[in-house]
Amino acid sequence: MTGTYCVVSGCNAEYSAYKKAGIGVSFHKFPRPIDFVSQTILSEWIRRCGTRNTDPLKNHICSNHFSPTDYERDLQNEYLGLPPMKKLKKTSVPNKNLPHVVLAVTEMNDENQLVSPEGQVQMIKPDESGSSTSFDSSNSYSTISSGDSTDSSMGEIYGDAIEYIAGRI
Repeated sequence: MTGTYCVVSGCNAEYSAYKKAGIGVSFHKFPRPIDFVSQTILSEWIRRCGTRNTDPLKNHICSNHFSPTDYERDLQNEYLGLPPMKKLKKTSVPNKNLPHVVLAVTEMNDENQLVSPEGQVQMIKPDESGSSTSFDSSNSYSTISSGDSTDSSMGEIYGDAIEYIAGRI
């Protein structure tokens, strides 16, 4: 991981510096776009970085941008008495210490529409195969700063929304 650094705008975290100092910060690769849900998660990671020079195949985001609830329990290492590994849940998105970000939609209503936290609705447009993969960008999202309390719980809300959407597809 030599030369690994956090790609989030304004973050100066570098793997070698933290390792030398003995500080337990981990660096996470971007999720791979395997299906609609993982593509949505990847898009959200990129958007929350706040930079245009993000290469999901090469870049990392440090653990300073995730909440403790964003991680899975490492039961194997816990059982063996080893230090737990920091493995992110599949639906985790960066939600701490971010530049100003635009919040994404968080739930789907009964009319197959995505709804933002403020109640703004976005229609889902089916692609040619009939699956819902593109979004109408005509509606605006609200912008909040990373210091708002709403942003710190966004990972949980967004994760629940992704699970709900995945169940409806």
